Amino acid sequence: MTTTNNTKALIESVKEILTQDGDLLRNIIQQVLQEMLEAEMDQVLGASKSERSDKRLGY
Repeated sequence: MTTTNNTKALIESVKEILTQDGDLLRNIIQQVLQEMLEAEMDQVLGASKSERSDKRLGY
């Protein structure tokens, strides 16, 4: 029973935070997508941003 009450309280807190800052969710999603794309690019290139690799022949 307490878990249900805690979950409801948590949901209400999250709703309140999201209504206070309408762009919060957009900013979070944008940051997560950016990190995912950069990680995928690093994996494909075999090197991180500004890092050299023997496999990397062009820029």
